[in-house]
Amino acid sequence: MRQLPLLLPALLLALPPAAAQGPMACALNNTYQNLSVRLHLQAANGQDIAPATWQSFLPMMEVCAPLQGAAAVRYEVTMSSVVPGAVPFILCAVTVNQPSGRARMMVTGGQGAALQCSIQ
Repeated sequence: MRQLPLLLPALLLALPPAAAQGPMACALNNTYQNLSVRLHLQAANGQDIAPATWQSFLPMMEVCAPLQGAAAVRYEVTMSSVVPGAVPFILCAVTVNQPSGRARMMVTGGQGAALQCSIQ
């Protein structure tokens, strides 16, 4: 029991910063497929707030980004990795308008079933 007071400061330091707990846009790959995902954080005029880049989206992986006051989040998913400069075949694309708290898109399917993107 004497060790508990010594552990409390270490536990408090291990907590994530408040900014990490803010509004997030997340995508979950709930398949066994290797995919790529791109999250577009968009302003009210439809323009990207920051450049959107393709990210590796491995099976059972979640990718998140702070919303940064975005008026919309557009998710795009494609198979495997994307070669820079190439035009990828988009498997699914969905948009969440006026996200608040946590905007989340999930990819399901695979192993004989078509891949689908849905908003959670």
